[in-house]
Amino acid sequence: VYKRQVPLLVDRIAQRAPDIHLIIADGTTSSLTLRVLDGSLDLALIGLPHEDSELQTAPLFEEEHVVIAPSSHPLAQEVGPITLSQLADHELLMAAPGTAFRREIDEAFSDQDLQPRAKLEVDGLRLLASLAFQGFGVAIVPASAAPGWIGGDWTRIPVVGLGLRTVGYTHRRRGMLSLAATATLRTAEEVVAEHAAATPGLSLPVPVTA
Repeated sequence: VYKRQVPLLVDRIAQRAPDIHLIIADGTTSSLTLRVLDGSLDLALIGLPHEDSELQTAPLFEEEHVVIAPSSHPLAQEVGPITLSQLADHELLMAAPGTAFRREIDEAFSDQDLQPRAKLEVDGLRLLASLAFQGFGVAIVPASAAPGWIGGDWTRIPVVGLGLRTVGYTHRRRGMLSLAATATLRTAEEVVAEHAAATPGLSLPVPVTA
């Protein structure tokens, strides 16, 4: 979602508000929220939920978890979705311990009395997916990290037993967003709303009603 929608966001901002100067940073939820807190970033896209009394958050989209495996791997020969029990039989490329994404995966395995086997632990979902694309092993990643347009000798496999991951935005609770930050946020919401349905594994969050 990021590689295809970020250019759309940049183009739309350039057309609507050419005076806005965008600075786009890539990082983990932890590193990005720290930069929002210290004021070096106005907004950040992060995995939710994220609890911090100094930050305000809201959901932007939801996404499934998928497995990336080399086409020659036994899991790639399975027909239909695979289970966590099947994954537990293989070594996995995994997100680094302590990260929100790793906690999601560990808790899902633990709920089924299973333990994932880490072949390698990687700090950063983009790098994790990249290693899997290059055949270094099997990885569980968010659907947005495994778009079908990326080439290579790999297979995207649906997996059951993992809930949806929520991605949202955050900004400092104190003070008001600048006009530039507000315009950027509203444009990001538009781009996601327009393209989420056409991206496999992504969906807009269900509105909460009173």
